[in-house]
Amino acid sequence: MRKYAVAVLLLFVSVLSFAQDKAPVASLSKDSAEACYQSGVDLFSDGRYEEAAVMLRKAAESGHADAQYDYGLCCFNGNGITEDKGEAVVWFRKAAFQGLPVAQYTMGNCYEYGYGVEQSSESAVEWYMLSAGQGYADAQAALGIAYYSGVGVEQDNQIAAEWFRRAAEQGNADAQSYLGTFYANGHQLEIGTNVTSTGALAVYGGKKSASLTGNTNIRLYGGQYSAVYGGGNGGAVNGNTNVVFGGNAKQSGELYIFGGSNNALVSGTSNVTLEGNALCTYLFGAGNSSNGTASVTNVFVNGGTAMNIYGGSHAGSANVGAEYNVTMTGGKVEAIFG
Repeated sequence: MRKYAVAVLLLFVSVLSFAQDKAPVASLSKDSAEACYQSGVDLFSDGRYEEAAVMLRKAAESGHADAQYDYGLCCFNGNGITEDKGEAVVWFRKAAFQGLPVAQYTMGNCYEYGYGVEQSSESAVEWYMLSAGQGYADAQAALGIAYYSGVGVEQDNQIAAEWFRRAAEQGNADAQSYLGTFYANGHQLEIGTNVTSTGALAVYGGKKSASLTGNTNIRLYGGQYSAVYGGGNGGAVNGNTNVVFGGNAKQSGELYIFGGSNNALVSGTSNVTLEGNALCTYLFGAGNSSNGTASVTNVFVNGGTAMNIYGGSHAGSANVGAEYNVTMTGGKVEAIFG
């Protein structure tokens, strides 16, 4: 994650360079500001929004970061005060500059959707990165989506998967959904040996229910997987598929690895390599079901452990168009089938 670390450092320096907002002159002591803030929170909980807004603003003007954020929410939603998203951003920004992760994440939301500011996907990513770097799960998930879709940042599946993993481990539902089934959509996906857990991740090199023109490349050296496809899920690949399962990558339950697609054609060559200390149950050169065909399949076993290896497809009627090849130079396999 060196690329990510450098990016965080540069963005942090960049944000500090323009964060010349003067801190408000404290009109209350630290203890008094905290008491004022707690009073505002209690009033808000009782539904006394106007009184709450007054107390929150008083604490916010004294530099209380949580009060700045909560008063910003009052402005944003019109609770006890006239709705003003531009004013809300002013207070969110003050709290964010004090390092409050939820405020930094909210600033990302504002820039992503144009709430109170001019819409900017790039600025949204900068704020998400600051919040995510502090471990805020929602920001980590948002950053994963940005890298996954290539909006506001250069598309990178490996970085996306890492942010999804971090957020998912904290229970973020969006991240868990992305990690449950991850579509590389033709972009290269590489998960390194430093990734020890991804949950039960199903990976597709292609697309869901849509064809892809070009080659797919999946390289998995760490994490845990329930299924791996070089191709798509109901989506054909008009090109070659390439899967490398190695390093310390492991199965979650029974793992099926397919060089091809699930119920869709691969027009070119499907290549699957098992190496390192990787573990899987079944490995197929082609795809799954009667439509999971490929012109040529190549299975290379250089290491790792597999129960059964098939040169062709999972379904018996899923014929390989031209030829299949299995080459074994290492590893442990119980049985190999044509």
